Parts: sequence; C-alpha cells; structure tokens
Amino acid sequence: MPITIRPARAADRDAIIAMHVEMSRKAYGHILSDYYFAEVLQVEKDKLWTERFAAPVDPKRLSIMVADADGVLAGFTSAVFDPSDK
Repeated sequence: MPITIRPARAADRDAIIAMHVEMSRKAYGHILSDYYFAEVLQVEKDKLWTERFAAPVDPKRLSIMVADADGVLAGFTSAVFDPSDK
C-alpha cells in the first residue's frame, strides 16, 4: 500500500487526535492513569487540534504533515515555528 506524505487538512483532525492520544498512551501508559488518557488528555488534544485547524495554517508559523495510506492516516508530524528563533 503506497503512503503519501501531504499537508494535513481539517478533515484529518479526528484521526490526528486519536493517534496523538494513542501514541501518548503507549509512551506514558505505565505511569499515567486510564482516566488521564480518556478524560484529560482527550479533551486537551481535542482543544489543541481544533485550534490548529480553526484557521488556514500559516506555513511560516506551523507545519502539519500526514502520512496517508489510501485515505487512512498512518502517521503525522507537527512543528510550531518560533518567530523569535533566528
């Protein structure tokens, strides 16, 4: 199955949230509670990604790329650029 790297779209938001929470659970599940992942982190990531996709992405400020495997999200990356970082 070919994988295409492309800029993320607002339609990717829910899949990105699910993947972000799941990867956090895999990395930190041994030290954080199920409650944290289901209630706290889920809400935090929903807010974060809703804000990031609320307006068109300014490529000078934010980069969000996804790995698309025939319409299924296989991965993502995100970078926030600090304008004061020269």
